[in-house]
Amino acid sequence: MNGTSGGFEPELLVATEDQSFGRAVVDAVERAGVAASAERVEPATGGFIRRDTGGFEGAIVDGEVAEPATVVERLTERAALPVVLLSESSGADDTVARAIEAGATDIFPRTTARAQYELVVNRLVADDSPEGTRPTAEGDTTYQQAYEALFEKISEGLVVHDPETGEIVDVNERFCEMNGYERSELLGESIGMLLTDTNDYGPEAARKRIRRARTEGPQRFEWRNQRRDGEIFPVEVDLTVIELGNTERVLASVQDVTERKRREQEYEQIFNGVNDSITVHDAETGELLDVNDAFCDLVGHDREEIIESGVMEYTPSGQGYTAEEAKEFIREVVETGEPKRTEWAVETADGEIRQLEVTGTTVEIGGDLRYVAIDRDITERKRREQEFEQIFHGVNDGITIHDPDTGEILDANETYLDIFGHDDVETVRELGIGGLSVTEEGYTEERARALINDVAVSEEPRTVEWQIETADGEQRWFESTVAPAEIAGEKRVLAMQRDVTERKRRQREFEQIFNGVQDAIVVLDPDTVEILDANEAFLDMFGYEDIDEVREQGVSGLSVTGEGYTEQRGLEINQRVAESGQPETFEWKNETRSGERIWLGVKVAPAVIGGEQRTIAIHRDVTDRKRREQRLEVFNRILRHNLRNQLDVIQSHAEELADPTTDDHAERIVAAVDELAGIGRRAREVDRILSEDNTLADVDVTQTLRETVETEEPTDSDVSVTTELPEETRLRTDEETVRMAVESALENAFEHAASTVTVAVEDRPDECVITVADDGPGIPEDDLMPIEAQTETRLQHGRGLGLWQLRWCVDHLNGALSFETESGTTVRITVPGRRESGRPD
Repeated sequence: MNGTSGGFEPELLVATEDQSFGRAVVDAVERAGVAASAERVEPATGGFIRRDTGGFEGAIVDGEVAEPATVVERLTERAALPVVLLSESSGADDTVARAIEAGATDIFPRTTARAQYELVVNRLVADDSPEGTRPTAEGDTTYQQAYEALFEKISEGLVVHDPETGEIVDVNERFCEMNGYERSELLGESIGMLLTDTNDYGPEAARKRIRRARTEGPQRFEWRNQRRDGEIFPVEVDLTVIELGNTERVLASVQDVTERKRREQEYEQIFNGVNDSITVHDAETGELLDVNDAFCDLVGHDREEIIESGVMEYTPSGQGYTAEEAKEFIREVVETGEPKRTEWAVETADGEIRQLEVTGTTVEIGGDLRYVAIDRDITERKRREQEFEQIFHGVNDGITIHDPDTGEILDANETYLDIFGHDDVETVRELGIGGLSVTEEGYTEERARALINDVAVSEEPRTVEWQIETADGEQRWFESTVAPAEIAGEKRVLAMQRDVTERKRRQREFEQIFNGVQDAIVVLDPDTVEILDANEAFLDMFGYEDIDEVREQGVSGLSVTGEGYTEQRGLEINQRVAESGQPETFEWKNETRSGERIWLGVKVAPAVIGGEQRTIAIHRDVTDRKRREQRLEVFNRILRHNLRNQLDVIQSHAEELADPTTDDHAERIVAAVDELAGIGRRAREVDRILSEDNTLADVDVTQTLRETVETEEPTDSDVSVTTELPEETRLRTDEETVRMAVESALENAFEHAASTVTVAVEDRPDECVITVADDGPGIPEDDLMPIEAQTETRLQHGRGLGLWQLRWCVDHLNGALSFETESGTTVRITVPGRRESGRPD
């Protein structure tokens, strides 16, 4: 379509002789989202002065042109356009009737109000008006007439809102009367002009309600409107989303509920204080005037029967509840004008006696002063109070009842008195919490009062341990559970005391043993393997200051999980021990706070601590034993292998000595013997160094590397050695072990290098990285697997003692070792700075 303004599609034609009115209509149409053009009509012919009608989707004809029916006919029959006529006349007017006969699609008021043109646009473009709103040839049912008829059918006020802005699109006459405005004053205005300035009933709150109707469906609520004269009155509002001329609107049905609210207010004076049943009496005579359904249900009789007989008919005789007492109670309430409570009893139709708590008060009903008795059935509460008394004095635990605000002791049971050695509750009240507690140890009255108040406010029980002092001066321990309670309708706090003196003694003995043994012990929850406690020996072994740090690390943080010592595996062991009740012993690889990896022999056993199922893990450091076993395993394999090979060499060459034609067998025998002796010496040296504790000193690693490189020589004279060393690398470590590790790496590099060996060191904070690289063929993966796994099997062996020596030295330094074999062999040795003990500074 053509579109002549802002790219709108489609476009509507506005036919008028009044150019000012035409521009205003065009503006209103374009605000509705459709392009429009105003064309002046030639009065004599009904034609258009400036251009033809082609390219338009529909037309709007000003009813004030000279011959509106002619213009409508030209547009509908000749141009085949749907047409809306704007008219100030009624539907029965001849002009409107002729326009309808000429084919007008709809009739709308001659106004420039923007809200109307959303309906006009939808009527012309979509042409989907609800059935029954289309005009007829007789002219008695125009769109506007149908629309107004719908609005005036109901007695409630109706308002149509724009759902986006809350702007008033339309109102009916009832709404105008209700608020004191003319309809023309409200159309296109903000909803805010009808509302109070308060936040709860202001414009923004109203817009939120309208938006909620769109997203959540129909809404019903009470509101406050402000009339034109400023009077504020209550209304009940129903919001519904409707389609009006293919446009989404929000329809508000508004009902003035001033009279209903007044009646409800009178009614609420009675029922806002209702606990259960109600009786209404004459304030002067006490005569029963009315009862509610709850009272009828309580006594089991009809309302008419109760009112005729009076309340005293249902009051049990012989229990002190007399008519004179009832009248006196009513008189006191009426005279003072203040509510008053008493207890009463009624006898039901089946002979049951029900206990009541009666709240007497005066209210004005229908302009008359009345006495109202609000009765709460407390039969069950009275029964519970009797049971409470029996339990209170019958249990083995000591119980005290406290005022939640002051902490004052209000009552104490007989068990409590026996524990403390006092004869009566009055003595306990006089002493108070302070006089019954070991205050010098911090168990003061102020602390107890704070605890009681906290429980009363939070309404959550608390359990604490408390130290008390009996009448004869003995100090004992209580486990006290402090809990909120309601007793005789009053908020109270109960303190239930259990003597745990013996348990505390056993706990102290356990702690002395727990922290006194040399073995490292940790207590675990077998269901979660959570660390609950650890003794001092365990903290020392792992280098931690307190149990909280150990708990934070957990089993996972204390274990070498990368080698299979995982939390899941530990959980399975602990659960198995807890279920079977049988201890299990195994070895576990751990990591201390300083990063040192240690082997521990662990025994996990079931235990019950504090009444809870637990597991205890007892640890012993077996690192030295594990490392020595590994060395012995390797030594055994290498010595057996080399001894067998070299003995074969000696034997073969000894046999050849008998042949006078050969002369080098003696030298080969000597070389084999020397190799065996060298292996033995190396094994003894490795075992000596690694069996000793580290001798820590401030070492210049750079200087140690220079000396080692100078001492070691390549086996092939064609191999050159390059060093990339800083001037100085200071580190606290064991120099002899560092030297032996580098010797092993150099020995491997010299043996296999093609032409070059490079030795470098990188100085880092608290550590250094030594690199020894060669350009040889690279160490085979099968030779590295047992070294990296740190174990040999029948099918996997390290190819010699040199790499094992390197592995052990790095472990002895608490360092890290890695190999790269893609292009030659690169050995990286990470040497950490060490402290004298496992704990950091």
